[in-house]
Amino acid sequence: MTAVAGLRTLEGMTGGGGTTGTAPGTAPAGGRADRDNRPLFAVLTTVLIALSVVAFAWPSGPPSQWWSPETVTLLLAVSSFGAVVMALPSYDHRPLRFVVRGGRFVVLAQRRLWYAVAALALQWLSMVSWFVGRLVEVDGQIRSLRILELTSAGLYVVLLAVLIGTTASAALGRPRVELTPEAVVRREIWGTRTVPWEALRPGGPPRPATGAGDVRLVVDRPELVLLSVWGPRSDVIRMAYADVHPWFLADAIHYYVDHPDRRAGIGTPAGHDHLRAGLGAP
Repeated sequence: MTAVAGLRTLEGMTGGGGTTGTAPGTAPAGGRADRDNRPLFAVLTTVLIALSVVAFAWPSGPPSQWWSPETVTLLLAVSSFGAVVMALPSYDHRPLRFVVRGGRFVVLAQRRLWYAVAALALQWLSMVSWFVGRLVEVDGQIRSLRILELTSAGLYVVLLAVLIGTTASAALGRPRVELTPEAVVRREIWGTRTVPWEALRPGGPPRPATGAGDVRLVVDRPELVLLSVWGPRSDVIRMAYADVHPWFLADAIHYYVDHPDRRAGIGTPAGHDHLRAGLGAP
């Protein structure tokens, strides 16, 4: 099936989000897809900083005396840095398809989101280790807490609750975007925003300027939008960790805004095949 007349096709997209070349996730003719060097960079950087930590701890005496709270704090901070590097968003080689699940098209988060969660956990542990180290006296006894330290302890408990909530939300598949026959649904970490198709302006949303941009919905009837208590107030769909190319998502929403008769096929394999064919997805 050829691309629908007047619809912006995805032919000629580049893996890095440009306007010419091959489609994301495909290698150029006669070549191969670019390799992601971040894991190697993260490992090498972590090893180098870990060696620096060992050099820092060496004057403390034999290895049995290295594991002071300060050393543990440094090691946790180094590990969190490696996790941050691995969590950096990847804009190349994102698919031109949705996940068909439960009568809807779903955009899941990339697995590297878990590196971001791990980085938060390691940073929290490093702060707690530093805090405990400040409480331990030279003779190993725990001294009483001062007012500022009690405040810090309360803050750490609050941060732990946020971390647990974020981890639980990620385990439940958030954040994600869902296209249903009735609406575009954004299920973020802390809330949900439901935008009915009737609320969106015909002809939109526009593609992001690059394949690394976010998708901005154009809402003409905000009174139709449903929002949970902690739901996102913005009409911008953040694509940093979305496991789909931003242009494909923008064009798919555009397609269903302008073709209400096709919405009944949302969430079905046949409807997904028709959508990809209509958008000219390779």
